[in-house]
Amino acid sequence: MQLYRDKEIVIELPDDKDNYEEILRKFYKENIASDEDEDDKDINFLENKLHDYIKNHVLHFLNRDYSNVVLLVGAGASVVSENNVVNNRYGKTMCDIAWNIFSKLYGNPPLKGFLPISYAKKFLPENIRNTITDATFKKMRSEKFDFPLEEYISNLNLYIEDAEKNGKSVRYPSLAQAKKLKKLILLEIIDAVDYQYNGNMPFKHNQVILKLLKFKHSSSQKIMVVTTNYDLAIEKSLENDDFTIFDGFEFGENGKFNDDMFEWVLSKEVNNINTKEVIYKKHVIDLLKIHGSIDWIKKDEKIVRSSIDDVKNSIKNEENSFKMIFPSSNKYAQSYEEPYFDLMTRFQSKLRQPNTLLVTAGFSFGDNHISRMVINAIKHNPSLNCLITDFNIQEFNSNNKPDNVNNNWYELDKLRDRGYNIGFLKTTMCNNNDDLSYYLG
Repeated sequence: MQLYRDKEIVIELPDDKDNYEEILRKFYKENIASDEDEDDKDINFLENKLHDYIKNHVLHFLNRDYSNVVLLVGAGASVVSENNVVNNRYGKTMCDIAWNIFSKLYGNPPLKGFLPISYAKKFLPENIRNTITDATFKKMRSEKFDFPLEEYISNLNLYIEDAEKNGKSVRYPSLAQAKKLKKLILLEIIDAVDYQYNGNMPFKHNQVILKLLKFKHSSSQKIMVVTTNYDLAIEKSLENDDFTIFDGFEFGENGKFNDDMFEWVLSKEVNNINTKEVIYKKHVIDLLKIHGSIDWIKKDEKIVRSSIDDVKNSIKNEENSFKMIFPSSNKYAQSYEEPYFDLMTRFQSKLRQPNTLLVTAGFSFGDNHISRMVINAIKHNPSLNCLITDFNIQEFNSNNKPDNVNNNWYELDKLRDRGYNIGFLKTTMCNNNDDLSYYLG
């Protein structure tokens, strides 16, 4: 099991839970304190020393001041782990959301009062459409079937668009039934990431961002936080740390999206004896929600922040004024629309700037257009340092890519192997103990 690797070092332990303590003692003796007797150390001491050892190598990899600091946050960053047990109230990944939707549509019995299974099956990929029976569904449930939500929504969209554009009268399902199915899916996605914040904030995004502040070379530079998530975890996490967030919206209750807002900084003049000094507010970030947000909506041809209830009502009333890129085959085309294109362009430009640090958290590199942007920046920007963090850092033992491995992960690891400034760290944003903020110093 690999815990960390960069172009200089690989830190790993054999994946043997039955002999974990013995393995830990051996690692401590061979790598950390060869002149000490490890027999009198308890397992907590040994684990702490292991985490410290990894932390030292992470900080060695990051060891310089940066002109630009970027944090890329994916769905995995909202997963909350407590005592190594995932809290299911938070951090719904697209795989989790897809499974919940699949369970509702094809459960036994199916969603009460909804479409017959035979109708809903129509939008499944052909290779699995006719294989779902009560028996196979139970097997899929036990194996947590990877429901192809993106392809399902794409087929559903094509069915609706074809009927509307060509004036077709469709049946099994009817157009009204197909639209009802789409509403259910979109509302399910929003409900899944509309976390209830009750004062006990489970997220640690603020701690990570606070640690990243120390890597900035200039106090006038803002940290850029880029997220594919629709949720409000970042905003809520920063509420109690005196942060100002520039998210592209003008100030005020009905402020509309204006990309120029990212050009602003917060500063003030301080009177000295003979001069005036300008100082910059430290806790300021640019927040780029490149797939939209559950509180964005289009009103009167302007994109504004609104209530989540307004967004849900927009879907229920088929107004389609919500501003989120849902998984489907046209999500890449949507990324060229306002405001997504402006945000992606700003993100890409930052990655190309000299002396830049990119840290990723919970991002699977499954979104190809974002992944290619990062990979191309690494190839063409020799001063870009990239620390990739995830619960599972894919490891490769040969030049042959395993079938179950993401192509982008594989290419990133090949670049690391060729000497590019890429580190892989096994950690999560919201773990109890050895979370990402711990390794950042």
